[in-house]
Amino acid sequence: MYETRLDELTVTLTDDGFEVTVSERATGNLADRFTEMWEGL
Repeated sequence: MYETRLDELTVTLTDDGFEVTVSERATGNLADRFTEMWEGL
């Protein structure tokens, strides 16, 4: 199972080109994510 951390991707057009902003979702701590990964197998 794969779960993305991507929450939002914004592309803004400017006079000089464009600007990309990436927002990520907060996730649990590393130990919790590791446990969840193994429980899902």
